[in-house]
Amino acid sequence: MLYERINTLLTRKLSGEATETEIRELGSLIDQNPELETIVNTLISHWNKNHPSDQEFLEATYLLHLDRMKAKGVEFGSVEHLPESSESNFKRKKVFKNIAIAALPLLFLLFLLIRVTSPGSRTKSEQAITAGSNEISTRNGSRSKIQLPDGSVVWLNAGSKLEYDKSFGTVDRQVKLTGEAYFDVIKNPSRPFIVNTHSAKIKVLGTAFNVRSYPDDNKIETSLIRGSVEVTLNKRPDEKWILKPNEKLVLLNDYITPEKKENTVQKIHNEPVIAIKKLTYQPGESVAVEAAWAYNKLSFEDESFLEVANKMARWYDVSFIFKNKELENLMLHGSFTTETISQAMEALQYSFKFKYEIKDKVVTIY
Repeated sequence: MLYERINTLLTRKLSGEATETEIRELGSLIDQNPELETIVNTLISHWNKNHPSDQEFLEATYLLHLDRMKAKGVEFGSVEHLPESSESNFKRKKVFKNIAIAALPLLFLLFLLIRVTSPGSRTKSEQAITAGSNEISTRNGSRSKIQLPDGSVVWLNAGSKLEYDKSFGTVDRQVKLTGEAYFDVIKNPSRPFIVNTHSAKIKVLGTAFNVRSYPDDNKIETSLIRGSVEVTLNKRPDEKWILKPNEKLVLLNDYITPEKKENTVQKIHNEPVIAIKKLTYQPGESVAVEAAWAYNKLSFEDESFLEVANKMARWYDVSFIFKNKELENLMLHGSFTTETISQAMEALQYSFKFKYEIKDKVVTIY
């Protein structure tokens, strides 16, 4: 949940344990939820007035770290330890007792924040899912970067949701994706990383890949940047598709059924229902079009206007209406980074000759 993630990131920042990535993520979450900025600033101000001295905190943190490592059976060999004296043990307990006392108002305020701002209209199923799993979602017009408990990193595209059990990494490594995400997975042969979507399961050991699986899109793609992935379709569980680097598996939502023979050729919009293709690169670009969004670039190459409109709708938080249905099949190519929706549409109109109107976040194509 959003507030649990902000609580975790803020706690790590205040304790000095947050990485640069986590600090940027916290800033991004606050930017996306400006109503939280005043509360977060209040918590930081309260902490600054009540936390122990830097020297005490550093010493106590180091001693606690040694305890954690010992509990896990990790020995430091020839590395010199701070002496484990009764005085240092007393100081550690005293400092962390002070920290806990200082943190109580923070936890209380966060508890009030969650209780006051959480939706009261959740269904029982939604409450059950929340109780047993973590959920990160992005709205249209925003993107997010998340570090999972095992160290793997996920970039979540606009209008997407990622769910994983709270026991993630201890028993298995499974996530559920709705929308689009770019994964950079930490290798762990004993616990394969599995991405579940509404139509397929992607299994990996350690790799980087992109999955696009929006329920309202007519096409689902798994694009491999490096490593190896194994894709299993929910309707064809006995078949496995192995991808090599710079390959993608394209699956149309209305895809081939299990009773059809494998060599049956079905086509929708002149494309095979299931196909393995090469990744697409625009001239002079080192990042594939399929993963460019993770580098803050909206790219498309030989895609229908309808597909591009779906991408732009999520990217700019707008909606599209085609008054001329023939234009939906117009093939487009291009890329945008800092352009506004007006600038992007003007550029497309100049190259592909159509008329449009933007009003109240609705783009109408004539």
